[in-house]
Amino acid sequence: MFSCVCGHREKLSAFTKRREAEKSNINKREVSSFLQNQNEGGSINTALADALAKFKK
Repeated sequence: MFSCVCGHREKLSAFTKRREAEKSNINKREVSSFLQNQNEGGSINTALADALAKFKK
């Protein structure tokens, strides 16, 4: 039995079944293209970056 601090509980059999279903939905090509798009996107959290830049000054 898996349990989370938030209270979510799940049986091992349900967990392994869900993991197998998730594995079949994505392949390495999709992962690499996603990561490449993330790297090209620039700064993700600009609000945090702006706040830190103001804090440094």
